[in-house]
Amino acid sequence: MINNDFTDFENRILDLMLSNAPKYKEILFEQLNNANISREKTQYYSLTFLEVDKERTGLPEDGKSGIILEMIINNPHKIPTDVLLHSKNGYVCELEVYNADSSEIDYDMQIENYSIIAESDFL
Repeated sequence: MINNDFTDFENRILDLMLSNAPKYKEILFEQLNNANISREKTQYYSLTFLEVDKERTGLPEDGKSGIILEMIINNPHKIPTDVLLHSKNGYVCELEVYNADSSEIDYDMQIENYSIIAESDFL
């Protein structure tokens, strides 16, 4: 578990994402563990907004913004689910989840088969 304010689904996907980003895992873990969280969630997408205190350690190359980690969940007989972790100026700022065809998300899904795509600095 990363942060008690994250949902079970968010914790499960973040744990998997961080386990595949060993280079900056400690910095990301600290940021996520101490983030203030707000959400915009529907049956079709989930946006988890993360506000991190700028006194925390930032990611290298201050000013780096964009998608730093992506996870594609490919469960059998289901549409792929895309999960994006965004950063802005060296700090995580958003976790975005949606199905590739914009259909309803099964937030209780078993994550059986997935792939992680990392920004090259995170490999």
